[in-house]
Amino acid sequence: MLDSRPLHEPGSESAHSESQSGQHRLTSAATVQGFKARTARSGRSLLVTCTALAITLIGNSAEVKLAPHVFTVPDGYTVELVAGTNLVQRPVSASFDDKGRLYVTDSSGSNAKTEEQARNPDHRVLRLEDTDGDGRFDKSVVFADKVMFPQGCLWHDGSVYVAGPPSIWKFTDTDGDGVSDKREEWFKGGTLTGCANDIHGPYLGPDSYLYWTKGAFAEQTHKLGNGRTLKDKAAHIYRARPDGSDLDVIMSGGMDNPVEVAFTSEGEPIFTSTFIDFSQPGYRDGIAHAVYGGVFGKENDVLEDGRVKRTGPDLLHPFVQLGPGVPSGLCRVYSPGSGGEFKDRFFSTCFNLHKVARHELEREGASYRGTTSDFLVSDNLDFHPTDVLQDADLTLLVIDTGGWYKLCCPSSQLAKPDVMGSIYRVRRSDVRRSSFGDLLLNYRSLTGPEMSPDNAMEIIFKKRSWRKNPEDEKSLRAFLEAYARGGPADVRRPAPHLLRLAAEAAGRIGSKASVTALLAAQEKSPAQDPVLQHSFIYALIQIAAPAETRPGLKSSVPVTQRAALVALDQMEGGDLKASDVLPFLRAQDDYLRDAAIWIYRRHPEWASEGAAFARELLSGSQGGEQKERLVRMLAVSPAVQVEIAKRLDAAPSAEKARLLDAVTEARPKEFAPEWVAVVRTVLGDKDHVVAGAAVNAVRALSPDAKKPHPAAKELQPFLATIARDTPRPMDLRLDALLAIAGPLDGINAALLDLAIDALDAARTPATRARALQVLQRATFRKAELLKLADALPRVGPLELPRLLTVFEQLPDEELGRKLLSILGQARAAKSLPAASVRTLFAKFPAAVQTAAASLIASLDADAAKQAARLDALLAELKSHPGDIRRGQTIFNSSKAACAACHKIGYLGGNIGPDLTRISEARGERDLLEGIVYPSASFVRSYEPVIVATKSGEEHSGVLRKDAPDELVIATGANTEVRLARADVAELRPGAVSVMPQGLDEQLSKQELADLLAFLRNTKWGPQ
Repeated sequence: MLDSRPLHEPGSESAHSESQSGQHRLTSAATVQGFKARTARSGRSLLVTCTALAITLIGNSAEVKLAPHVFTVPDGYTVELVAGTNLVQRPVSASFDDKGRLYVTDSSGSNAKTEEQARNPDHRVLRLEDTDGDGRFDKSVVFADKVMFPQGCLWHDGSVYVAGPPSIWKFTDTDGDGVSDKREEWFKGGTLTGCANDIHGPYLGPDSYLYWTKGAFAEQTHKLGNGRTLKDKAAHIYRARPDGSDLDVIMSGGMDNPVEVAFTSEGEPIFTSTFIDFSQPGYRDGIAHAVYGGVFGKENDVLEDGRVKRTGPDLLHPFVQLGPGVPSGLCRVYSPGSGGEFKDRFFSTCFNLHKVARHELEREGASYRGTTSDFLVSDNLDFHPTDVLQDADLTLLVIDTGGWYKLCCPSSQLAKPDVMGSIYRVRRSDVRRSSFGDLLLNYRSLTGPEMSPDNAMEIIFKKRSWRKNPEDEKSLRAFLEAYARGGPADVRRPAPHLLRLAAEAAGRIGSKASVTALLAAQEKSPAQDPVLQHSFIYALIQIAAPAETRPGLKSSVPVTQRAALVALDQMEGGDLKASDVLPFLRAQDDYLRDAAIWIYRRHPEWASEGAAFARELLSGSQGGEQKERLVRMLAVSPAVQVEIAKRLDAAPSAEKARLLDAVTEARPKEFAPEWVAVVRTVLGDKDHVVAGAAVNAVRALSPDAKKPHPAAKELQPFLATIARDTPRPMDLRLDALLAIAGPLDGINAALLDLAIDALDAARTPATRARALQVLQRATFRKAELLKLADALPRVGPLELPRLLTVFEQLPDEELGRKLLSILGQARAAKSLPAASVRTLFAKFPAAVQTAAASLIASLDADAAKQAARLDALLAELKSHPGDIRRGQTIFNSSKAACAACHKIGYLGGNIGPDLTRISEARGERDLLEGIVYPSASFVRSYEPVIVATKSGEEHSGVLRKDAPDELVIATGANTEVRLARADVAELRPGAVSVMPQGLDEQLSKQELADLLAFLRNTKWGPQ
């Protein structure tokens, strides 16, 4: 099959599969009979127009009101309810059988801990029927009960398969009464984690295998069909025959949750996944091509332990990006009549975004690119589509699970088990109808012409079950050799995806005789196609023939050298040596050199060879960027650090600084004692640049200040010497203090003077930031704090609010009164938020608090009025009991627009603080103050700033980036301004929140009470 369900995908394996002898057949008798039976019962013909679900959504859209939703669909489409709560309560996934009956997994609504659900499973599988032929289901029976947290549904060959972590269960009705009486544990996953994302599926593939996915990062052990044992924590797509044999791994990855697998018209598997790609801002979830043996993002430790076979340092990425959409369901739709311009069309459900998206796939090299658009969107926050499938009449069924799901999904905001789900049908209202016989003709058009010389290899590669026999190996080898002999302009040269399929087939057969042909074909293949290159390398890894692969290292083509290098490193018995790898560290080709560096860094046992290479490299007269880059990559090894330490003694100052920086940037996990010793010596270098590089090297020793390097205490006196050395640059001295691991206890008078001087408003922002960090880490005595208080009038308004927190160390009455006296006169104090001053003096004795009242009142002349109004509002709201669910609607509405700036879970803006756990940190009065008076107090890191440029412009917002070269200011929910540091004339704190005041005037008292109720009750976890 080309999708997981036999009937809703008329272009499926049941419609055009292949007998074991390799001959095409049009469609199975059982499937034809099922279609005829369903058509006869319904009294309606089958839709065959290619526009049924294949519209490019760039034109007009229409609204369909179907309570409680307002759906937006393409113009000319309609939405209808086909199964409501009288038939199904919380549907999750579905699958048709050969008689048109729909099997649906139905959740109980429980978000209890997974171990509790496993002890008392209370979910079920329903069977729905349309008995009167009106297109709506009218009969529902419980096919199977006591099912564990359902994660997929497939009817296949008389049984229903359901993933209920930690296993896949097979339910069969052996006596024909409509209820399963046989329950088998078809596959044992072996793990059950807290989010229950250990297993999803299964889905039937065009190769007649069952496919399923594994998420979570729990270790599983499985015996594969090739005799090898898989034991790792990575995410995977598995497949096996329906009898459970020939278990295989299709792809691996560091993503959290691969969910559904569907198949292109050519039989290629693609899948949905969450948390798969963070390579660019805004990326996260997506749809990817599950190329055989592929290793996908995100970057994850489960991919770094050597147990997952990789084909290079780079991970594969999805070709469709969906942001935080949480895609789950996925199906390919049958769209006949497309002719030679046929494009694969898929639909996916986006749980978080309350919509179904449409994807049009086209070939791009050996893989795909996709065009994505919205297809069905609901305005209802409780519309959570989890599955999508095509019916026999080519209409689309959408499974809405309702509002119950919250487990490990804070973006759901609230668990609403009483908000039931439904099943909807999306159809074209003006589609041409035709007879069943015409539909079969369209099957023929989709199947394509009989085998001809032009497409013979494509059909063979996609349809044949490759076996380890001489005939299969010989035909593949001949194909690869012919490709290698062809010139670049050969018009009959196969497309990249066919070359990839040939490489995959050769790898699965595993004949050593194919290696030479693989390497020869790879030399002529497009080097810029990462998927194609992956497939060549993975085939070599599978075949595991070191002697036959090793000649690839001597190729004149860098991409082939790289293939052989990586394959020998990853294959069993590859016996790759340091002497094989180190010469490639000098390669001019970036692709090859990066692979060599990646391999070297994975072999700490090559320390002595690496040190010898580094010694030769360092002693050479030629330098430059490449040499420094190599040193940086080699420096992870303590043995190489020793060689660099030796070189430091004789190196000129400029080279010393570069070598020190190289080791710092390498971020090694361990350091050689010789390296630490030479850094201690270089700390005293009179050259300020060299000494600065040495200070940074010390900081690299203890990246985690809570776990300082054993040598940290030994180096502390040398750092303190630099800090006290007044001829040294101020920034270097401050950096030396910050390099001291742990708190800065007992800072002396000279260093306090240094920090106070650096805080002066005339200093650069970077210098002031360093000084502030020093003071915030230091522990002071009373006399030192009194001295620091004297310096407050010289401190700028940007640093003053943060500096005041230092005085909380010793809330002494004398100190408090002095602070009050100075703040009353300091010019910058006038910009202090009253709430910050109030929080500071609340820690001091009562007499100081009383004296501080006038200062606080002067900073906030309306404080008393605000407090009185808050008290009055709170009292008034008590007569309006808040409703959590109405509050959720208000939070996400355009009227309040809270979600535009604030995030809950994975959804929302980031200009304001994350509110996922706000109920744990703020009480009712605080929340109300934040709504009514957003400028009264600011959450740390979300304080507004004003940036004035040299050209006279001013920008107000939240500081997102404060780097030496640029500033990034978030000025609105979806807007930001980037300014070069050189263009900035002034940076000062703002007094007005980016969140507009007056929200309470826009909302009724009841709406305000509802919003408060929602914010007070946002929680993450089982409820």
